[in-house]
Formats: sequence, structure tokens, C-alpha cells
Amino acid sequence: MASLQAYQSHGRRYYRVVESFRQNGKPRLRVLVHWGRAEDVLRLVEGQRSPLQIACVRAGAVTAL
Repeated sequence: MASLQAYQSHGRRYYRVVESFRQNGKPRLRVLVHWGRAEDVLRLVEGQRSPLQIACVRAGAVTAL
């Protein structure tokens, strides 16, 4: 399962999406997406002005929603 992780580098806080997995029996992190700083994420979200559309091909998921 993926999760949002905040980390610091050179005194600045950055965000990334990571996934946990096991390699040779030890837990490891796999970086899926680097979002950057909070200002960068906000700029991406504000730039996306189209409404969010959700599509699902499974009837059970739509019913549960």
C-alpha cells in the first residue's frame, strides 16, 4: 500500500509517495512519485481546474460507494 511521506533535505521539507516491500526479508521503501515542496504540490493542484471524474468498471464498487 502506498503512503505519503514527508522528508527533509538541506533544511527544506519535501513530499513523496512511497510503497513498502520486503527484499531478502527486510522492509524497504520504493519511491513511486516525488511531489516536491508543498508550494509545488499546491501549484499543481491549482493548475488543474477540470472537475474530478471517477470511472469504475465494477458494479460492486459503485454500489459500495
